Amino acid sequence: MRFVSFIWISNNVRMKFFRFVLLLSLCFPGFVSGNNTSSREVGNIVLTPMIASNTSIPKYAQTLMLNKLSQIVVRNGVQGYSPDGRFVITANIVEISREITPTIPSMIAIVLKPMIFIGDISEDKLFSCCELKNVKGVGKTEEKAFMNAFNSISINAKEIDDCVEKGKIKILEYYNSKGEAILDNAKVLANQGQYDAALLQLLTIPEVCNNLRSSAMDLAAVIFKEKIDVEGRVLLNEAEQAWNSNQSFSGAEKAASFLSRIHPLSSSMREAEGLSTKIAKRIRELEKREWSFKMQQYKDEQYEEQKRRNYEHAEKMALIKAAKDVGVAYASRPVSYSYSYTRINWW
Repeated sequence: MRFVSFIWISNNVRMKFFRFVLLLSLCFPGFVSGNNTSSREVGNIVLTPMIASNTSIPKYAQTLMLNKLSQIVVRNGVQGYSPDGRFVITANIVEISREITPTIPSMIAIVLKPMIFIGDISEDKLFSCCELKNVKGVGKTEEKAFMNAFNSISINAKEIDDCVEKGKIKILEYYNSKGEAILDNAKVLANQGQYDAALLQLLTIPEVCNNLRSSAMDLAAVIFKEKIDVEGRVLLNEAEQAWNSNQSFSGAEKAASFLSRIHPLSSSMREAEGLSTKIAKRIRELEKREWSFKMQQYKDEQYEEQKRRNYEHAEKMALIKAAKDVGVAYASRPVSYSYSYTRINWW
């Protein structure tokens, strides 16, 4: 694939309508897509909560600690989606003391020192860390004592907020130093046909990296256009084969199932509309009935209104938003991070 300059198409009324539909999604999230994930979460600085394999946290308390870490990222606005989960927030503990109380019945009393760590697990680099106040847990068993201690860990400590801020600065430094490499890698992925992965890499660049983010959005628009052009050609070919092999009502219905999935901004859209017109004419001849293609869903009452509108840069903005939606959908898939539950050397 060769990356070329973005070409504007401003004189096609139908294309303007489709841009209008996508532009509505810029202002009204969810207008086009049913995805409940907020697209604002793509483009955040993201920390992925994780528990390392060499942690001192007992297995029965790890889920509780992971929940605490999740609360920290939400509280500090660093939740979201990461293509590989490389920037993590994790925790460990140091057991300060343990004793058996002189009570009847006797109890186990444990004092723990919780610690928070933030870093790049891909390169095993620690960005920031902090020690929290000691917590104490008492219980009839060791497990109950540990669980009571972990329950008393506060996520509202200033030390945690400072630790997260230091980590965010380090992540920004990473993007500022690796920006060109990220763009180049996205191009490689796109050349390999991994469009969704390429888009997600670009869209997860934090918005605060202004220049890099702008370049990434320009590239995302180009890659998305390539994606829908390639997919459109495949779908058009499938539709043509379906119709040529069975020029009946059932064949038309099968062809329509492919045509309706062609993105309105795809370069195959004009040919798709031509095929739909051809099929509709034949169906009327054969069945004496009107054939309404699924693509007709795009042609609603807002079509006429859009004829009177003129949006400068509408196509580029529409492509970026559509690409962002793809990134959100791709990021929402179940992911097994390659670094999940691995050993780290930060303590």
